[in-house]
Amino acid sequence: MSVSGGGWVPSLSSSLQSKLMQLEQSSQYSQYIGNEANKIYQQYINEGLPYVSQIAGLNSQESALKTLQTDLTTLQTAIQTLGTQSTWQGVTASSSNTSALTVTASAGAPQTSIPFYIQSTAQAQVSTVNISNSSADGTTNVVGGTFEIENTTTKKTASIQINTGDSLNTIAQDINQSSQYQALGIQASVTQNNGTYQLMLSSTQSGQSNAFTIDSNSTATSGGTTLALTNITNAQNASIILNPTYSTGAPPSGPTYQSSTNTFNNLIPNTTITVAQAGQSGTISISPDNSTVTEAVKSFFSSYNAVEKLVYTGGDLTNTAIGQEIASQLPGLVNSTASTVTQPVSGNALPNSLSQIGVLLSPGSYSESSSGSFTSGGPPSLDWEQTSGIPGTSLPSGVTMQSGLDTFNNLLSTAPQELQNLLGVSSTGLNLPAGSILQQFSASIKLWQDALSGTGSGSNTITGEINMVQNEIGGTGPSALPGSINYQLNSLNQQYTNQIQNLISQWNAAQSSTLQAQTQLTELQAEMQLTQSSSFQVGMMLGG
Repeated sequence: MSVSGGGWVPSLSSSLQSKLMQLEQSSQYSQYIGNEANKIYQQYINEGLPYVSQIAGLNSQESALKTLQTDLTTLQTAIQTLGTQSTWQGVTASSSNTSALTVTASAGAPQTSIPFYIQSTAQAQVSTVNISNSSADGTTNVVGGTFEIENTTTKKTASIQINTGDSLNTIAQDINQSSQYQALGIQASVTQNNGTYQLMLSSTQSGQSNAFTIDSNSTATSGGTTLALTNITNAQNASIILNPTYSTGAPPSGPTYQSSTNTFNNLIPNTTITVAQAGQSGTISISPDNSTVTEAVKSFFSSYNAVEKLVYTGGDLTNTAIGQEIASQLPGLVNSTASTVTQPVSGNALPNSLSQIGVLLSPGSYSESSSGSFTSGGPPSLDWEQTSGIPGTSLPSGVTMQSGLDTFNNLLSTAPQELQNLLGVSSTGLNLPAGSILQQFSASIKLWQDALSGTGSGSNTITGEINMVQNEIGGTGPSALPGSINYQLNSLNQQYTNQIQNLISQWNAAQSSTLQAQTQLTELQAEMQLTQSSSFQVGMMLGG
């Protein structure tokens, strides 16, 4: 079966539907068989429509519950984020000399201003080997033996065998395919300068700990000389001085820090510093970033308003069907959040209410008649207080209110701990302080989830209710369980399929009888023509 804008279409096979059309359009026995086929088809549709209507209603209910489940989870996440201590520890970091150094900081980085001086940036070692030739693939003057490289810090070695006369490309290829050289982090290439080709080795990682040299056990030679390295760049650490001291005629001095790369992680707690240019100085500044808190509040507003809009209006003021589905399962609960959190929080230093921190909670309203009719006057909503005042009231001429966002930001600067106490901030955002605003919101949301789960135990969500709806609809095809709507539709489909097949059998039998009668008539006509022809010939023979 299917439901579309044009109505419900029964689930007949394509071959049955084709036969059904033939029956309805049949010129033979059309008055009886055509009418019977149409009667069966219409009866099938009429009996199936109530089941389809039930499924449509249950699908709408399931969709509403799933949407609410998602929105409630999003809201709980927003509450947890706003109630997590790290959200309130947001910082922003900057460098006064971004061409030399960049810095980023995360929650928990100290508020500070630190001068810096960059002594060096990190480098990887690049060296040439004293094997040269006029071509990369030609025979060289190398004398065979082992070619061994040693890491000067770890003393680990890598070795390959060089054959007498091996070309530069062959040696480079052997090095790059060697697992020992790969483990040591050394790769080879062939360079060319003014017609002379030379073997080059380079470290894949920067820093002094990745410096390398030719091991004393190496036996390969070139031109009678032991193979040796000439460094193009030396392995080098990045080095930075914090709070440098400057003396006339002397380089900057002070606490010095090194890294094998150009990145320093947590040199200042919860920061990442990247250096780019040696011999440069500047200042690293880390200051509070209130945007992490205000963005968390904005997300809380948005997710709360989405839930309330769904509960009170189904997400659409012109179509409250989803809201009605939800409200019918939340008697007495939909107003609980708005009524609870408008009460001042006692036991805290000022501020002690939403309005005093610049937040306006507008209450909503809805009604449901005994007949099930659902109407909404609009959902509750959270937003910053506006300078024009509270909607629906008039301020005296020339009077404006302070922006709620400005009020909140002022409190972030002047009374951050009091603000955290009022909202309810904990280390993880999970165990919110009892009586705090966020804890009240979270408790109300859990009431909704428990009511929709049908348990009230506080341990389940809406999943149980959704499963009940899905079981009532039932699976599709043979998987539909007895008692489900789809099972009854399947039975109905089979019943009328059998009736149509019986009618098709009658039609086929009638067609067979007609064909047999037509055959007999044709044969009779042929015999009559033959008889007439024979009589004519006899008459002619008798002189006609």
